[in-house]
Amino acid sequence: DFTVEGVNLTRFYKMFEGDKTVQVPMVFWDFTSTDVLTLERIYGVPFDEVAQIKAMGIDVKKLTENALNAFFKQGFEFGVFHADLHPGNIFARNDGVIIYLDFGIVGRIDNSIRKYLASMLYHLVEGDYCKMALVHIEMGLISKDVDINEFEDVLREISEPIFDKTLERIDISQLILRLIRTARRFNMRLQPNLLLLQKSMVIIEGVGRQLYPDLNVWAIVKPMIYKWMLKEKASPKRIYE
Repeated sequence: DFTVEGVNLTRFYKMFEGDKTVQVPMVFWDFTSTDVLTLERIYGVPFDEVAQIKAMGIDVKKLTENALNAFFKQGFEFGVFHADLHPGNIFARNDGVIIYLDFGIVGRIDNSIRKYLASMLYHLVEGDYCKMALVHIEMGLISKDVDINEFEDVLREISEPIFDKTLERIDISQLILRLIRTARRFNMRLQPNLLLLQKSMVIIEGVGRQLYPDLNVWAIVKPMIYKWMLKEKASPKRIYE
């Protein structure tokens, strides 16, 4: 049903309206039905055509940073994210603006998951693995019977080798395998949308690796997480609660 995708597109169109780094095509509803989706025409180059993007004179470092910023903006500010971010669905305009296509798969993360992710990343950049472990228990992702010190040690073993490394120096496949083994070992309960988000993060990181392998993801993520945590802790609504 293409009207469902049209609704998703319209939602993201409004989300990024006024954003000078991202374009989402407008839906022409008079020419859209369950069988046909009619969009504003776009002009750009797929993200995996790296040589062509560079030939256009686009700053690939800035383009990659903008792509990561846009992804985290979706998740943390709006709680909804494009969940099919392979390179064929992301284009670069000749002025460096990112264009998103194909909103058939969209993930949603409620405020509790956003808080969990922000807390996790916050404690990671602070190097506080004990609090990272406690967040998992608070969220009910692992049992309270789990040895917290043992779980903290495992988080440290996974995180320390990759922290502050550039994309080029991180072995994503090995990292994912270690995370899966850890989840099995501690009988972790993972929500489908959280898994969808993790998959999307791996894909966008892979896209970033193609464009600019020297990118330090942590350097970009850190100020965004701090800003979100401050907003979360300092908002009148949160203080009241």
